Amino acid sequence: MRAGPLRHRVTIQRRVEAQGATGEVTWTWIDHASVWAAIEPLTGREYFIAAQVQQENNVRIRIRYRADLHQTMRIRHGDDSGSPTRFVLYEILSILSPREEAHESLLMCKVYDGEGWR
Repeated sequence: MRAGPLRHRVTIQRRVEAQGATGEVTWTWIDHASVWAAIEPLTGREYFIAAQVQQENNVRIRIRYRADLHQTMRIRHGDDSGSPTRFVLYEILSILSPREEAHESLLMCKVYDGEGWR
């Protein structure tokens, strides 16, 4: 896999269970790996549901092959300043290895829309 198209620095995050101060169980996201990626938009759809416009943006994220990826992870792309408007979160829908070779992984993702994670 050529490095040229991999021009975006993204962070793969995984969800872990944590315990709050009063003993309640909460979920938090921690950084799993930081990798170079190519982010390629696939589709943009708008449709009407209950008189509201809903938008779905699907992307393909191409990275070097990693055996430690799972669909419960997410991708964070953008500024690390902590401002929520300076980064984008992607929900991983599926993980593909084209031609069954261990050279690259294709992550079929959608832009996180604010709904709960799986």
